[in-house]
Amino acid sequence: MSYFTKNEIIPAFTLFITVKDVEKLYKELKDKVKIAKELHKTFYDKSEFAIFDNNGNVLTIAC
Repeated sequence: MSYFTKNEIIPAFTLFITVKDVEKLYKELKDKVKIAKELHKTFYDKSEFAIFDNNGNVLTIAC
């Protein structure tokens, strides 16, 4: 289940980060951090995923 599909409001800071190779970074991080949203293709044609930082903030990483 994705963090973003819950029916509750959880206050958080969200930061959007653009990188050159999002798939490579996802593979490097997926087993080391808590994933908020798995790697996916958006309707606006970006590949992105989201993770939680050590303070519970959401970092969205895209290419």
